[in-house]
Amino acid sequence: MLSCKEIVSGASDYKDKNLSWRGALGYRMHLLMCHHCRKFFRQFVSAIGVASTVATTFASDSQVEEVVGAVVETVAASET
Repeated sequence: MLSCKEIVSGASDYKDKNLSWRGALGYRMHLLMCHHCRKFFRQFVSAIGVASTVATTFASDSQVEEVVGAVVETVAASET
């Protein structure tokens, strides 16, 4: 059976279906038995989804200026 470290290192291959049928079966068996690895894999897939959404979304110049202004004000307030 695969170790938890092997599950983490093989997450991309499993998600992209780049494992042999035997490797995928071993991966799936571990996920069925290990709550922590199931949670890790769900979060891994979710993070990839969020990252792909963010990568295609751009902020306008006014939105960037608004955020930068808010950060500057927060930093200035915390220094006093």
